[in-house]
Amino acid sequence: MAIKRELSCKNLLFVLGLAFFLYDVTIVVAHTSESSIFDVTKFDAKGNGKPEYTEDGENSNSLAFIQAWQKACNSIGPSKLVIPKGTFVVAQVLFAGPCQSHVTVELHGTILADPDPSVFPNQELIVFQQVEGATFTGTGAINVNQPPLAADPEKDFVFSEIMPSIKFSNATSCVVDGIHSMNPSAFHLLVENSHNISIINTNFEATTVKPNTHSNAIYISGSSLVAVSNSRIKSGDDCITVSGGSSDISITGVTCVAGQGISVGAQLDGFHPDYNVKKVTVKSCTFKGTQFGARINPRPTDKPGEVSNIIFEDLTMDQTLNPIVIKQDYPPIPDKPNYAKITNVHFKNIRGTTTSNTPLSFACNKAAPCDGIEVVDVFLNITSTIGKIANNILSASCANAKVVFSGKHDGLNCA
Repeated sequence: MAIKRELSCKNLLFVLGLAFFLYDVTIVVAHTSESSIFDVTKFDAKGNGKPEYTEDGENSNSLAFIQAWQKACNSIGPSKLVIPKGTFVVAQVLFAGPCQSHVTVELHGTILADPDPSVFPNQELIVFQQVEGATFTGTGAINVNQPPLAADPEKDFVFSEIMPSIKFSNATSCVVDGIHSMNPSAFHLLVENSHNISIINTNFEATTVKPNTHSNAIYISGSSLVAVSNSRIKSGDDCITVSGGSSDISITGVTCVAGQGISVGAQLDGFHPDYNVKKVTVKSCTFKGTQFGARINPRPTDKPGEVSNIIFEDLTMDQTLNPIVIKQDYPPIPDKPNYAKITNVHFKNIRGTTTSNTPLSFACNKAAPCDGIEVVDVFLNITSTIGKIANNILSASCANAKVVFSGKHDGLNCA
């Protein structure tokens, strides 16, 4: 009997000890879960729609965002930075890594650019730099209010024409999901020198959609394994630009409204020194009222480059002026030939309407003629503002380009 009572007491102590242990673990887990969520308002950010400054003249909302990020970035285990409902006027915000673990930035309110351009020393708004495994998501919006004017009329500083609303620099394995960006100063999203970036379910729009109004949407430079999908983009300039140093780029399910379509090979001065662009696939995209659709337009360079292994497939044109374009000398610069070789480019199953009777243009130069250009199953109806034009005769303009037409193309061929 004594032995049984002793065993019973030991069992009871074991059960009680296990219960206390599990209780402690529950408390620790709950505490960890709570402490891994960082609300910017807990760091004195104010969503009142007004610029707030410290005694030193710094934007206090930006400081609060950065402080919340630093806490989230240094947390053990996955963490979340929350921007709640409200309108937060911010200056430049740098989300810098590396971090201890995955950080999710969840936007529910509106981020509005500070109206004073002098608080943007690097001409950037929201920047993810040297971050691995971050997600930027939410139902909120970013509005640069294109472009804000200087609060002080005596300041001669103006917003840069290449200021991105969102920037990923030297980032890896990051996701932009569901973000709504409005009225950029130049780019909605700039991806530079980054790897494995996914951009999904975004809505980018600009109030001004006149051509060349610096309302680019997505600009990809010097990056690899970048995927853009299921997004709507309304812009005045390029819908998406894939520029030098980029490879393994996938663009699917994107609707481009107004602007200049999807450009491969275009390069702005001061960006990546490598002019090569390789392995780009553009599939199942729609172009509504755009000046261009599928376009390859490398800039003139002083050194050899290559644009190769490009596929444009299953595209729909809706009142597109120039559905298919290769322009090797863009922009044309006298006495400076374009050494970018364009080869192995495929245009497949492209249909819809165009406002031009020469919807295909292949303008290459003698110094580096284009070859390996394939056009398969391209069928376009000519329309005007008053409806379909009766004489639906299409032609293609070809210069220094080896183009092979096949499939159903209604007699379309090089003029």
